[in-house]
Amino acid sequence: MIKGAKFKRPPHVTFKHEDSQNGGPKSQKAKKMSDFESDTPRKDSPRRAKVRTSDSISPPRSARHGSPPKSGRSKKSNDKSPSPSRSKKSASSDHSAKSAKKKKAVTMKVPDLTESGLKKRVFTGEGLTVVPVSLLHEANIGELYLNNNNLRTLPPDIKRWKSLQKLDISKNGIRCARPNDFSGLPMEMKELTNLEDLNISECNLPYIPPVIWRLTSLKVLDISRNKINMLPSEIGNLGNLISLNLKHTNLATLPPEIAYCQDLEEILMWGNEIETLPETLPEMPKLHTLAFDYRHFCKLVDQTYMENYLSTGQIKSKHIPMVVFELPAMRCLDLENTKINNLMEIYNISLREFNLSHNFIQTLPMSLYTLNHLVFLDLSFNQISSLPDELGNVKSLIKLRASNNKLQQIPSTIGQLLNLIELDLGANQLQTLPSSISYLQTLKTLIICENKLTTLPDEICDLSGLETLDATSNSIAVLPMKLHQLKGLTCAHSYDKFRKCGLWLYNNPLVQPPPEVWRTEKPAKIFEYLKKLAIIKTENLQRQKMLVLGESQCGKTDFVWGLVQGKSLMAEKERDKIRKKMQKLKEEKKEKEKIKNKKVLKEIKEIKDKMDQDGQPKEKAEKIREINSDGKTLVKINENDEKDVTIHDHLDDFTPVEKSKEEVQEDELVVQNGEVSVTLDKTRFIEQTIWRTENSVEFVINDFGGDPTYKMCFPIFLDSKSMVIVMYDHSAYTSDSHHEMVGQWLELLNTHTPGAVVKLVGTKADLCEDDEIKEATCDIVQREVEKQQKCHLENLQKQLAQIQTEIENQKSKIGENGSNDLMQHLESEKKKLEGLIKHPIQIDREVSVISSVEGLPGVSSLINQIELMAIDTKLFPHAQRRIPDHWNKFKVKLKQEKSYYLRLKEVKDMALTFDIKGESLEECLMYLHDIGEVLWFHDIPGMSLILFHKPRLLVDFITTIYRHDFDAFFNYHRNKVFMSKGNFDRKHFEASVEIFLNHGQVSRPMLNCFWFYHQLDYEQFHDILVLMPLLDICYSVPEPPVPLGSNACTPLLVVPWYSQKWAGQDLDNHWQDMLPQGSKVMSFAYEFPGQLPEGTFERISAALQEVVITRADWRDAILCTTENDKILLSLGSDNKTEADILSVTVQGNDSDGVESVIRDLTQTITDVVSRIRGLSWKIRAQQHLWDHHNICYTKKSKSKIVKT
Repeated sequence: MIKGAKFKRPPHVTFKHEDSQNGGPKSQKAKKMSDFESDTPRKDSPRRAKVRTSDSISPPRSARHGSPPKSGRSKKSNDKSPSPSRSKKSASSDHSAKSAKKKKAVTMKVPDLTESGLKKRVFTGEGLTVVPVSLLHEANIGELYLNNNNLRTLPPDIKRWKSLQKLDISKNGIRCARPNDFSGLPMEMKELTNLEDLNISECNLPYIPPVIWRLTSLKVLDISRNKINMLPSEIGNLGNLISLNLKHTNLATLPPEIAYCQDLEEILMWGNEIETLPETLPEMPKLHTLAFDYRHFCKLVDQTYMENYLSTGQIKSKHIPMVVFELPAMRCLDLENTKINNLMEIYNISLREFNLSHNFIQTLPMSLYTLNHLVFLDLSFNQISSLPDELGNVKSLIKLRASNNKLQQIPSTIGQLLNLIELDLGANQLQTLPSSISYLQTLKTLIICENKLTTLPDEICDLSGLETLDATSNSIAVLPMKLHQLKGLTCAHSYDKFRKCGLWLYNNPLVQPPPEVWRTEKPAKIFEYLKKLAIIKTENLQRQKMLVLGESQCGKTDFVWGLVQGKSLMAEKERDKIRKKMQKLKEEKKEKEKIKNKKVLKEIKEIKDKMDQDGQPKEKAEKIREINSDGKTLVKINENDEKDVTIHDHLDDFTPVEKSKEEVQEDELVVQNGEVSVTLDKTRFIEQTIWRTENSVEFVINDFGGDPTYKMCFPIFLDSKSMVIVMYDHSAYTSDSHHEMVGQWLELLNTHTPGAVVKLVGTKADLCEDDEIKEATCDIVQREVEKQQKCHLENLQKQLAQIQTEIENQKSKIGENGSNDLMQHLESEKKKLEGLIKHPIQIDREVSVISSVEGLPGVSSLINQIELMAIDTKLFPHAQRRIPDHWNKFKVKLKQEKSYYLRLKEVKDMALTFDIKGESLEECLMYLHDIGEVLWFHDIPGMSLILFHKPRLLVDFITTIYRHDFDAFFNYHRNKVFMSKGNFDRKHFEASVEIFLNHGQVSRPMLNCFWFYHQLDYEQFHDILVLMPLLDICYSVPEPPVPLGSNACTPLLVVPWYSQKWAGQDLDNHWQDMLPQGSKVMSFAYEFPGQLPEGTFERISAALQEVVITRADWRDAILCTTENDKILLSLGSDNKTEADILSVTVQGNDSDGVESVIRDLTQTITDVVSRIRGLSWKIRAQQHLWDHHNICYTKKSKSKIVKT
């Protein structure tokens, strides 16, 4: 021993001070020993499990006492066992004291009362030889634990325990020397009529005390570890028995009378060599667990020659009792390595787990595939060459193991096992996998090693939940390029608790990817290679549209800049450099001005002194002005008295000229509070940019301005074929702000572009406090989005149910086979709703989080995801198509035209030179529209005859009347266009601005100012004036033939979006006054079960101009007239159904005229609402209007390009 070192016992060494003979004390370390026992103790037993030693091997006394040999004792030892030298009292007193201490230490505290309120008494391990007399007189005992004592018998007075429900007398020496021996358990025990649980295990009983068979109320009986050799027929008396534990009782069979226990659910018989089973077992309807080692039946075929005959199929196995397969409630059947080569028909209809591994089975009975509750099936290590199609019937399967067989193919019906989590097909002869494997979306483990596979099917890449894919030892040369979709494969060639996990590819002749790529523990390297390869090898990938939506100032422009330029627009480092540099320049400039001004002041003083002597104040002032000609206000001259010249000696005395708000907004660099900051203007409606990724995937990006002003025009440019990026400020997102940040944009897409592909992107991740908050916010976003979409789907289903009810009611009126306009209208709306439910917007579940600071964190990963989405033919089936060369030549020709737009007739004539005509021309124009080269609104009447070959110009015209910065634009003094082009004086300018901002009315002079920068000639001006209303965003007003005074406030164009006034009681009164007596009044209404999309009423208002002559507009109503009729449109809501209602009332002199107006009105309104693909609506009208076909419920057919 090293001198000065203190001996310490290693922490893992524990000695136990226990002597079963003399009751020696336990050391403190002995109390810390783990609770081990050869047979797991019952869970309901309160006793503490102890370390058991083998019956044949006893530890030496020194080891049992925990004291090392005397020769090795040390005075400095920490051993706390008692020393003989310390004993001063007699051995007997010392022994009794220690025994008392021991009893106190091992007594286990348990609750005083049972769940039913009865007493729970515990005397476990107290060394009792008799039951205490006081206990016999105690009432209301519910549970009694007398286990692990020295009891040989129980007294007859136990009959007093009338309320006893549970009795544990295991590990005692209860006597029963013969079958009718009542010396251990007295006959009086049968009076315990409430006893339900009895444990008499490990009592070394040769016979079961006969009184037990009279305890007919027993539900749980444990007689395990008693050498009884035979279970008597009296077991049938226990008709209420539920659980019977017969483990290690030397049983070879069960008595037939056990079938009388009709409630018996489990029989535990482990440790018994069962030779036969009674044929009465199938008569037990609830027996679901019959646990024993079925390999004991193999003794009949243990001879080598018999095993050879079985393996080759020369004889059929019959050593498993037939009754095993006839137990109807059996849940688990383990026939592993039982040397069977055939199975009987299986009638275990409740079977959940079935293990048939390591046998000689070649075929399986068809009854196996009717087990509707089977969740685990192990067929591995057999001789099965094929699996039938009926395998797909076992839809409850969770784990299927069929490795080490002779399978050459897997039935396609395996795709019906939708609950499958584990599929092991290793070590077979498979050459292909069925494509239906893609339906196994819950699959986590797929083992296909040691087969003859040459490729992995692309369908395997759809298994998004896969966590382990073992494809080792095959003949695979090329991996599918979509393998990167298996995001659950987070590791490669790794183990988890001695089991393979992740992606395994060894022993394959892989060339793509090469070995230096796939030999890794990180599958990300493999996936990255395959992603790039997939993009590069994608053929005929056309340019796609990308729509970027999000609230104002959420970072959309920075994001687009980062994509296109590959660097941060507003990087923190760049802003710091600008601040420091501009601050330094400002200070230097200020210092130079001070020096210069000091010189000027000195010169002015000299001139003043000289002029004072000559007496020439006028010349003095002119001289001073000459010195001050650089524009710096250094002196102040009183114009009324030129003699009064004040000279300021300090620059601080001067008040600087403040810039206007508009001037500040126009500056790129602005000094605020002494700091230089970069101000970025909001996006004006749409900014279009072309972006090509490093892998040559091309997009045309439409960055939509987030200001609410532009929402009216968004539907014009929304496209369901586009990839939509919805952006929000990730650092500020909460559940409460979901609708404002994300929800409103999803509603917009649900309404106008059902089926569109949507990617959610959170910005400003650098402002999040930490990664945990960032990830938690992603989870909240996903949850709120799922909640919103679920609510949207439920609303659609509710609307569909209402439509179906109305259809049934209509059928009851007109007959099953009858039809009318109303029925056809309802049927068309039903079809639309079914389509909306089937094809909602497709939102990518993964939320990407990025930042626009230096390095653009997260953007690279997002680009990767965008590229993969773009080449996915399931998401964008139109993106990969072969385009004729002459289409591109035609495109170039279109772009060379200098006009603002082209009429369709001009386009057709131009296309003829490239041999493009008829349907081919329509396909070509749609293709050019899809890639963003042109704008062709083929579904809008009138606009389908116009082609905007320069989309930017149309956007520019729209942004002249829809802009967020009108407050800055309407600056009479700074914006000289109002005086030069509009010829406005201040009074008429303010009046014109007022009617525009409050009523949306634009006069010709104001429109000249709006379109000034386009430099339109007279003809172009009027062409645009005609075209803009066709988009239903405004309407034009005919000018009077003779000008009536100034036209500064006479409307030429009206934009309903800017109308601010709501209709009130005055409108109703005015409408009533307009209805003369005897006039015909008819009405109808459009019902929108969901909220009417923002801007729809304004579109209807604009389209209505084609029908009416005079009108007055409000935000929620329109009062207008035709030649002979008066019309009132009003927007309201139904308080009961919460549906928006557009009510229309028409008044005229005769019914025919009124009905004619109704046809025109319904056609106009229907054309507008029908273009909103995700909007459900119904027309409510009087039956005679339907019968006379006065309700137009379908939109006008679009203009067709006929063959020239």
